[in-house]
Amino acid sequence: MRGKLGPIIRREYLERVRNKLFIFMTFIGPLLLIGFALVPAFIFKLDAGEAKRVVVVDETGKLFARVRDELEHGRRDETRDDALHQEPRNVMRYRVIDAGALPPDEARRELNERVRKGEVDFYVVLPKDILTNGRAEIYGRNLSDVFSVEDIQRALNDAVIAQRMLDARIDPQLITRLSDRVHLNVTRVSERGEETDSGIGFFVAFITGFLIYMTIILHGQAVLSAVVEEKTTRIVEVLLSSVRAFDLMMGKLIGVSLVALTQYAVWGLALLLFSLYGVGALAASGIRFKLPSIAPSVVIYFFLFFIVGFFIYATLYALIGAMVTTTQEGGQIAMPVVFLLIIGFYLVFPIMRSPNSTFATLISLVPFFSPILMPVRLVTEAPPAWETLLSLLLSGACAVGLVWVAARVYRVGILMYGKRATIPEVWRWIRQP
Repeated sequence: MRGKLGPIIRREYLERVRNKLFIFMTFIGPLLLIGFALVPAFIFKLDAGEAKRVVVVDETGKLFARVRDELEHGRRDETRDDALHQEPRNVMRYRVIDAGALPPDEARRELNERVRKGEVDFYVVLPKDILTNGRAEIYGRNLSDVFSVEDIQRALNDAVIAQRMLDARIDPQLITRLSDRVHLNVTRVSERGEETDSGIGFFVAFITGFLIYMTIILHGQAVLSAVVEEKTTRIVEVLLSSVRAFDLMMGKLIGVSLVALTQYAVWGLALLLFSLYGVGALAASGIRFKLPSIAPSVVIYFFLFFIVGFFIYATLYALIGAMVTTTQEGGQIAMPVVFLLIIGFYLVFPIMRSPNSTFATLISLVPFFSPILMPVRLVTEAPPAWETLLSLLLSGACAVGLVWVAARVYRVGILMYGKRATIPEVWRWIRQP
């Protein structure tokens, strides 16, 4: 490493890791992501606090008790092994009221008035022929409460089906037992043997692709912004008086890549500590949580593909930064680069379904996509070693070629002010010896 390259790397690295935003995103960002994933689930489970008042006009005289039991008490899914530990089916609480023996028209007039006054939330009319035609009516003031409407519809459906069985002299409990679902234990077979996989494999593969995608796009855009800022503030003129343009560009790329690797190191350490202490603590409190087992070679390949992927895209961002005069211009010109990243991320989904198909093999050898796709293949169904090494070699060669091209553009474009470089100008800079 040249003597002048080290200080540039150190400057770029320290300037970013000391930034409050970096500290926030490194330590708080993952917690926010987890929160965004878990909070909606907790919100959906929140009890609204006040029972929904539902009046049932049962013209059949057979269904009210079943509908009331379904809504007020809910049902546990007896087909699941953990049925004893489940919450009641209905998260919201209901208070079901019998409309009595009022004539239908009179009952509707009275109930409409009670709904308008806020005394009743919903009322349901079960006509005499509901057991044959399967039609009922629901009235309420707030029909945008789709969760309550869905609960009521499900309760009516279950009650009607149970009554039809009784009328046909079929034991509903017998039907329930005969309809028990089959429980499928998912086991992954790999070179390391058999591993139970209850959907965690999909999660790991998705997070792998998403992490590389987001890290490259965020830190790559940081390179673009830094290059444009140095141009507009004329700091680059001072820097180029003591270092070469190539050293300045490489120092920036290496420094920013080390920042990203620092983030990964912090997250990896946090995951390690959680696996050592957090999983045991959760198990002691009755929460079973199993972390996926990932081979060390996969972790090594993850970092290698991230590094080559970062240099491929960050070099393009640095090249664009040298061409433009403002970050707005840079953002517009960088859209094709962003589209490449987005396409690579979207390709994760078909790759997860068929990681060793011909399509997966060919597309993961494309240097612009392999940094995202090959790690996903490695954590789903490991490809042959030669494919992984070939993909890494092609991506590395692409990164080296782009660095060479970007260096020729950077040395001229970094000193150009007031106008954006045109494609013919960029082509001329690349061809210059």
